Amino acid sequence: MTIFQIGWGGQGKAWAPSLREAGHSICVVLRDGSNHWKEAAATGCTVLSFSEFLNKIEPKSIVVPLVPDRVIADLYNNYLKETPFTIDVVLACGYPMWSGLLTPNPIHKILMFAPKAIGSELRKSVLDKNNTKKAAILPHSANNATIQLIQAALLFQNENLIEATFAQETVGDLISEQLLLCGGLFTLISHTQRLMTKAGIPDSLIQEEIFTELGFIAKVLQERGLEGTFQAISDSAKTGATVMRDELEQFGLVHVLEKRVQQILSKTFVQQLQNAAPAIAFAGTSAHTTSETATAPKCATPESSLHERPDSHA
Repeated sequence: MTIFQIGWGGQGKAWAPSLREAGHSICVVLRDGSNHWKEAAATGCTVLSFSEFLNKIEPKSIVVPLVPDRVIADLYNNYLKETPFTIDVVLACGYPMWSGLLTPNPIHKILMFAPKAIGSELRKSVLDKNNTKKAAILPHSANNATIQLIQAALLFQNENLIEATFAQETVGDLISEQLLLCGGLFTLISHTQRLMTKAGIPDSLIQEEIFTELGFIAKVLQERGLEGTFQAISDSAKTGATVMRDELEQFGLVHVLEKRVQQILSKTFVQQLQNAAPAIAFAGTSAHTTSETATAPKCATPESSLHERPDSHA
């Protein structure tokens, strides 16, 4: 049984070598001419072009697409859906299924193993043989052989596997990402930097006051939770937290957050993402065509499409 990992982004750099070191046959699938070909090969993994992968896939293969979330559905629908035998497709997020963009072949098993850690930290945990990270898996899938294989290779403990549906994993990820981790935080940092610069604060001091302190707060929040952290901060910080909360709520913050949640729940976000991102096609052939009968690519493939899955589970 062969595992085919499509992509070489943050998660891919953690998964492939860990699976190989656990004794599994793994091939990394990259587009022709990818800058990451030598890097992937240096880990001892077999590296294949996309067309080579399509000709090599066989019954009971495991396919792990670690490419951007918005690309996965097109990849599956256009190149894997017509595969006429059983395969396991392991998603590292719920988005392709929740969005309705991926329409699975009934004979294929669509699974989920979604680490809640960036790839570099996950890899370090495996090398240190001390993985305390968490991952989301589908309900009742803990005994699935493919899930157990990945769990064992990445050293996830049973108690750190969180059962969640595709919808729960995706909606939870998007709400935290869109409202806080990227949407809210990036905006607040940007305006804070601008106003500190306007107040004459040196850039080096801005760096310390924002990012060093932010790292400290994040660590305490993880250890103590929201209330425990509030009790731990200075009286000055407590005053600021209270005053800013009241003023932001007065100026409609809650409405903005609730509006974004509704855009996620209604799947308006899916269309927003599709409109914002450039169209992607894959350099390769349709499934099960031989190299002699392969057709030309539908269009040029951006460098990121076959090797890059940005870490979104920080």
